[in-house]
Amino acid sequence: IEYDDAARLNYGAAYPETEEKLEKTELILTAGDENINRRELEARVIASRIKTLMKEQTVADPTEEDPARKRPVRYSDIVILLRTAKGWDETFKKVISGAGIPVHTMSSEGYFAAMEVSVLLDYLSVLDNPLQDIKLAAVLRSYFGGFLNEDLAKLKTGYKGTYLYDSLCRCKEDETSGLHDKVSAFLDEYNRLRSKTGYTPVYELLLEIIEGGYGLSVAALDGGRKKSANLNMLLKKAEDYGKTSYKGLFHFVRYIEMLKKYEVDYGEANTLDENDDTVRIMTIHKSKGLEFPVCFLAGLQKNYNKMDLTGTVVPDIDLGLGIELVDPVLRIRQTTAMKRAAVIRKTRELLAEEERVLYVAMTRAKEKLILTGVVKDIDKALASDKGLIKCSCYLDLITYGLANAGLPSITVNTLSAAGLVNEEIRESVEREAEREELLRRLEGQGNTSDIVKERFSFVYPYKDAGKAFEKISVTELKKRSMQEQTGTDKEMPDTAKELYKEERAVPYVPDFIKESEEEISATLHGTAVHRIFEIWDYSKGTTDKDIEEFIKYVKREGLMEESLADCVKIHEISGFVNSPLAGRMKRADERGLLYREQPFMFSHDGIIIQGIIDAYFIEDDKIVIVDYKTDRADDIKDLADRYHVQLEYYAMALKTMLDKEIGDLIIYSSRYKDIVSIPTAVVN
Repeated sequence: IEYDDAARLNYGAAYPETEEKLEKTELILTAGDENINRRELEARVIASRIKTLMKEQTVADPTEEDPARKRPVRYSDIVILLRTAKGWDETFKKVISGAGIPVHTMSSEGYFAAMEVSVLLDYLSVLDNPLQDIKLAAVLRSYFGGFLNEDLAKLKTGYKGTYLYDSLCRCKEDETSGLHDKVSAFLDEYNRLRSKTGYTPVYELLLEIIEGGYGLSVAALDGGRKKSANLNMLLKKAEDYGKTSYKGLFHFVRYIEMLKKYEVDYGEANTLDENDDTVRIMTIHKSKGLEFPVCFLAGLQKNYNKMDLTGTVVPDIDLGLGIELVDPVLRIRQTTAMKRAAVIRKTRELLAEEERVLYVAMTRAKEKLILTGVVKDIDKALASDKGLIKCSCYLDLITYGLANAGLPSITVNTLSAAGLVNEEIRESVEREAEREELLRRLEGQGNTSDIVKERFSFVYPYKDAGKAFEKISVTELKKRSMQEQTGTDKEMPDTAKELYKEERAVPYVPDFIKESEEEISATLHGTAVHRIFEIWDYSKGTTDKDIEEFIKYVKREGLMEESLADCVKIHEISGFVNSPLAGRMKRADERGLLYREQPFMFSHDGIIIQGIIDAYFIEDDKIVIVDYKTDRADDIKDLADRYHVQLEYYAMALKTMLDKEIGDLIIYSSRYKDIVSIPTAVVN
């Protein structure tokens, strides 16, 4: 590979001249033997270096007014690059996030290993079968139990049994135990949920657990938005599972176990936003085209993947197949010259490609590049005299450059596992000192425990206002009530259909498409009678002649269609306007306390209910509700059975809005020319 003008690295940004020294590239090598998990050790080193950067590092933030302006580094300025993600990114994420640093990785695996998902799946598994000690112990140590390690030890030693679940049951029976209340609370909730598993879909069971408090506890953790998205992702998988032919918790648990067994994993939910202040972990390939102010290149000690060079056959596009010579008589196998040539050529191509990848990785840093690696012997690694063709990892390439080119821009720092532990202990002591200082400051404000409890137990008083309400009409609620009473889901007859809209429009129906003139006329007739009741002028007389004159007035003023007004019979209107009910409404109208065609909307049990009340008036400081009906019925009392739910919702709405008691709930039937009252005890 040649480093020519085409490959030369040129400055893309115009950095102002400054007397400050340029940032040097750091090479941080940590000594770690075989007894230490080297990946976790390297992640701890990076986490420690990030904390130092957050305190000390600044990055360029030029403006037109101040081209040399700088600002403190943010987490979003930092990226950690890896040659491969498998086996590395989840380890790095776990260690770095455990150090209190927000971190994000885009991976195609690790979903089932996520803490919030793993604990919830363990709980489901235990709900299916409590005789699983490891999973039950994990659940008890989690949000669901709140037990400490010491509590579990007391359970197993104090209440010996074949299973941990047996110990829990025995502890619950022992009221003198110090763990009795905690165990009882856990088992009561556990038994309540387990009793539902036989008939409740997995999706609904998961939703109840998450909304029961687990979801809030997860959302309160570091990275809570992503953890909550993981739970929502599990809900979606449970919902999809419910659409298959398999049902029940038992099959869902087995389904998840099979996915784990055959390593069918998923990446965690991606909630990363470009404005999120978090450290990114990504592969070098995914970083192409991106730049970051601070770049960590980790895993320098990882050897190149040479699996393609160790096979029995090594193909080459020019040399052909490099194969081994097998002697079946002597039962030996020898490498041929052709294979040696193919391996040498492939090795050179591999090294050239790895050099290109390393070049891409090192050029992602805009201002600060930090190289990290963990080796057994630091001195030996730095004194490596391997030739270029013998380099087996990025660290070999870098030390080769240090030995042969000097590379004065690279500063080499060495660490040991013991030194890192000492640094972590020092940070822990500093955090404890800060905590004690905070508690000292709170002492003057009263009991510290009470202050903390008060602030963390605050409940937003209007949380229900943020829910997505279902919007429904009173008539639809009445239909549902009738369906429950009749035990059928069939469409209700016309008498149960919604008759009243905010705008009553009677569509024009041409004669040639009318199916039944009698049926349409009956419907129009009921609407017409209702309309007259709605607009009746109580200051007018109540004789037949007065009614006839009023109908003419209605037609003349365009308050009703002429064909609709002609459907009305004088005796129907006379029966109403001369009734005792109309007399009460007239007196209320004279006092300005009669209200007709009143729309309303109110919330009840998480549902927004809306409708239009035919009429109501205030009498003796109580609300009297009137509803007109033109339905056919075998008996007027049938109307009360049919419409009592509708009037009860009217009553609840008005009682809430007006803050008055309900006096009467009245249905007036134009067919019977009489009223039927609904009991008000339910709403009062």
